[in-house]
Amino acid sequence: MAFYIATFDIGTTEVKAALADRDGGLHFQRSIALETYGDGNGPVEQDAGDWYDAVQRIASSWWQSGVDARRVSAIVLSGQMQNFLPLDQDHEPLHRAVLYSDKRPLKEAEEINARHGADNLWSALENPMTAASILPKLVFWRASFPQAFGRLRHVVLGAKDYVVLRLTGRHATDRTNASTTGLYRPKDDAWHVELLADYGFSLDLMPRLLEPGEQVGGVSALAARQTGFVSGTPVLCGLGDAGAATLGVGVLDDEDAYLHLGTTGWLARLTQTDPVGDMPVGTIFRLAGIIAGKTLQVAPVLNAGNILQWALTLVGHRPGEDCAEYFHMAAAEVQGVTVPDGLLFVPYLHAERCPVELPAPRGALLGVTGATTRAQILLAVLEGAALSLRWCAELLGMEKVGLLKVVGGGARSEAWLRMIADNLNVSLLVKPDAHLHPLRGLAALAAVELEWSHSIQDFLREADLREPASNILHPQPCDEGRRRRKFERFKQCVETLGRLD
Repeated sequence: MAFYIATFDIGTTEVKAALADRDGGLHFQRSIALETYGDGNGPVEQDAGDWYDAVQRIASSWWQSGVDARRVSAIVLSGQMQNFLPLDQDHEPLHRAVLYSDKRPLKEAEEINARHGADNLWSALENPMTAASILPKLVFWRASFPQAFGRLRHVVLGAKDYVVLRLTGRHATDRTNASTTGLYRPKDDAWHVELLADYGFSLDLMPRLLEPGEQVGGVSALAARQTGFVSGTPVLCGLGDAGAATLGVGVLDDEDAYLHLGTTGWLARLTQTDPVGDMPVGTIFRLAGIIAGKTLQVAPVLNAGNILQWALTLVGHRPGEDCAEYFHMAAAEVQGVTVPDGLLFVPYLHAERCPVELPAPRGALLGVTGATTRAQILLAVLEGAALSLRWCAELLGMEKVGLLKVVGGGARSEAWLRMIADNLNVSLLVKPDAHLHPLRGLAALAAVELEWSHSIQDFLREADLREPASNILHPQPCDEGRRRRKFERFKQCVETLGRLD
C-alpha cells in the first residue's frame, strides 16, 4: 500500500497541495483560491484563518477520495515569505496578515536606515531594510494599534509557519524565510537582538530557527480533529516558497539560475556563500538555508504575471476566467508584429521592489501615435515586463548563465517567453507542470528526511522520469545595439517616473 508525503504551498492567490509518493509522483492535486484585501497600493492583507481553512478543506477532500490518513508519513509546507502576522498568547491573530507587498511602512523603513545606516544594516543582515521588512511593519503596527500591541506575544513571519503552528502548537521558521525579514544575522545564525531591543521589541516574539527538514512537532490532538491527519504525524519545518521552488526546479549547483513567473515573481541565481560585499543597487536578497554552503541571490518582482493578466484584458479576458484561451488569442494577434522603436511600456502597475524600489505605481505607455495598433501595444506590454527582468538580470550579474529555467503560470505564454529570451539573450528551459515545482521540492526535502531517497538530486532525477520533456526556447538573432539603446531608454524613463510626486 502506498505511503505519502502531504505537501502544501500557500501562495498569494491560492493554496496548492498534493500527496507525493516515494517516486516523486504527485497525486490528488488540489488548489483553493485565497482572498487578498487591498489593491497593492495601500494595505495588502490576508486572513490567516483562510490558510488553515484551505489546508483543512484539502485534507478533507483527500479522505473523501479514499486516502487513508494513516498512510501520510509526514506533512511539509512552503509559502509566501516576509509576512507580518501578530498573535496573542493563545496564538489568535490580532490583525490580518500583512503581506510582503504591503509598502505602508515606508517612513519607518527610511527612519531605521537613517538611524542605523543602510550600509551597516546590509553588512549585518546581508539584505536590504525596506518597507516590506518586518521591523518597519512592527513599528508601524504598534503606532497604529497600540491597544492590540499590548497583547502581542508572537510574530509569525510566513504563511506556512502559521499553519505549522496550528498543526503542532509550536512557533518556528526556516532560515530562507528569516533571510527576508531584515532581522536575521546570517553570520551569527541568529536574530538581530540589538536591533529588536533598540525599538523596544523582545526576542521572545520571534520563532525558533530550524532546518527545512527538521521536525517542528507532531500533529496535535486538536489539529487531528480539525484536519483528519493522524495525531502525532510528523510536521517538518519546510521553507519559504523561493526555497521550495529552487529545490523543485533542480537549481542545485553554482551559477544555476531560474525565473519564477507567478502573480508576482523572482529571478534567482545560486552562488557559493561568500563574504558580503557592498550593498548592491536595487533590492537584491540573499537567501540562506536552502543548500548548505550556497546562497540564493534573488531579485523579487511585484509586477510579473499580474502584468500579463492585465495585458490579456486587451484581448477580452475577464478576472476569474481561465487564461489558456486568451494566451492563444494574444499569441495569434502579435504573430509577425514588432514593437516600434518609439513605443515603450513601463510595467510598474503596482509598487515595485526590483529592479528599482517604487513605493507607488509608476506604469506608463510612451510613444503612442495614431498609427499604433492594439497588437503593438500588447507586444509592448510583454516587452516592458521583459525589459524589467533584463534589468534584474543585470543587477544579479547573470552574464555566466547560459540556460535559464522557467517555472510558474506565466510560462504558459509563449509570446512573453519569446520576449524574455530575446531581451535577456539567454536560452529558456521551460519546465512542464511549472506550478507544481514547489510541491516537488518539498517532497524531495521530506523524502530525504524519511530516508526514502539518498539525496534531493536522486529524488528529483526519479521524479523527472515521470515528467513530459522540457521545452528549450533560444533567443532570436537581433541587432543588440538597437536593443541595448531601448533598454537604456527604458531605465531612463523608469528613473524619471520614479521622481514624480
